[in-house]
Amino acid sequence: LSSDTAHPNNMGVGTYAGILSGGVRDYWNWDLYEGGQTSPSNTYTTTKFTDLAIDWVTAQSQPWFLWLAYNAPHTPFHLPDANLHSQGGLPNDQASVDNNPLPYYMAMLEAMDTEIGRLLNAMTQQE
Repeated sequence: LSSDTAHPNNMGVGTYAGILSGGVRDYWNWDLYEGGQTSPSNTYTTTKFTDLAIDWVTAQSQPWFLWLAYNAPHTPFHLPDANLHSQGGLPNDQASVDNNPLPYYMAMLEAMDTEIGRLLNAMTQQE
């Protein structure tokens, strides 16, 4: 966002919710920055960002612009929640991920696609 990552709203961003760095070490255990405060989150980042976007869009009454920047698919490669992908029963241990990262990357990509679909389905036809 900028070198002034401690205060995204000071850079002219009306509403900011997300992470302050380029990524997370754990997609289920990370720090959410929202409303000028940081708090721990244990919701999968891709799902949480979609939830926040849906809530924000629902609250708008004037024309709006949403910039939703997911941090997936990106390292660290991992196995997303099973309801978000169709890559099958992949092992969920780091050695398996490290030995064959491609299906995990594909699962992450599909999870993001699933969540984008959920966001679009939450919007009206006009939106």
